[in-house]
Amino acid sequence: WPKDYQEDQWKGDNIAVIGCGSSGIQVVPAMQPFVGKMDVYVRSPVWFFVQPSEDGSERPQDYQYTEEEKKRFREHPDEMMAHSKSIENQTMKLFHIMFRHGKAQKAVREKMTARMRKHIRDDRLLQGFTPTWSVGCRRVAPGDPYMEAIQQPNVDVHFTGVASITENGVVGDDGVHRDCNTLVCATGFDVSYRPRFPLVGLNGVDLRDKWAKIPEGYFGLGCPDIPNYITYIGPTWPVENGSVLGPLNAVVDYTIKIIKKMQRENIKSWVPTQAATDMFNDHAQTWVKGSVWEEDCHAWYKDRKSGRVNAVWPGSALHYMEAIAEPRYEDFEIKYHNNKNKYAYLGVGFVPVDLDFSPNANRTPHIDAKFLDPRYYE
Repeated sequence: WPKDYQEDQWKGDNIAVIGCGSSGIQVVPAMQPFVGKMDVYVRSPVWFFVQPSEDGSERPQDYQYTEEEKKRFREHPDEMMAHSKSIENQTMKLFHIMFRHGKAQKAVREKMTARMRKHIRDDRLLQGFTPTWSVGCRRVAPGDPYMEAIQQPNVDVHFTGVASITENGVVGDDGVHRDCNTLVCATGFDVSYRPRFPLVGLNGVDLRDKWAKIPEGYFGLGCPDIPNYITYIGPTWPVENGSVLGPLNAVVDYTIKIIKKMQRENIKSWVPTQAATDMFNDHAQTWVKGSVWEEDCHAWYKDRKSGRVNAVWPGSALHYMEAIAEPRYEDFEIKYHNNKNKYAYLGVGFVPVDLDFSPNANRTPHIDAKFLDPRYYE
């Protein structure tokens, strides 16, 4: 958002907002009270979601922790930890709704339908915003302020895409031109996974070209032909399979393990094989069948033309963390700095402590109380 285009510049304007995803849901209620008129263009409906608290009640979407609560958490870190775990636990449990024919999906769909009916009192708006597909097929978003804003007298919602932009307004797919002074494109972001710069690997392969049509990666973090490459939140990664916190930490641990192996064994490069990557992606696409992402909805997880799901891991967030707990070196092509003998890293047969003649040198790391069976003390 331009820093020099704040409320003073658009207050009282006729505003057009394109999109009702996460960006639009934030922009509309923030601007609505201050504009003259607002036209909102909605191409696809959306489920307005609310995440429950540990006890099943609704957590306020704009909840602000009091100073007393913050002080309590500082003084009792165990309570802070328990509170954090309860929130994370609820997020992790949401994965169960992602199976279109499951009981969890049925229950959450009924709840969200009733909740939207409660907040959206206009029948036309309720019908236009209520999806025909399952909760989770498209990214869900908390939308209480949005649902209130779209029902205000200065807001008109048009359930149509946008055909063109003119110098003084917007032409919808319905053929109607509507004037505006300010246009807000809340239309999402680049989800191609292609890097914004040349990323050249083996034999001149540029990742921008390799992923131009279909971004097929290895376990959401690697790619054939691109050696020594690890990315975060790559294609087929658990973006909507629970909390991303654990999976992000798991990728960090995975990366460190590979770096340590490279340093220890004098490895020059490693790269996932195309065969392993193809088999992984074949499994991932098979798994999608029966999930909410198989349904026909406009979502950034999918390729718009083919409908192929490019973004979602075939399992829960916890499943992903376990899957990458240890690198599968059998899936890699590994090259060593010594291309004649990969065991040259063994050197002359010493480890650092062998050459440490200080009094505290520990040459018996294999003997330690932590290795003893607790029953030994009984």
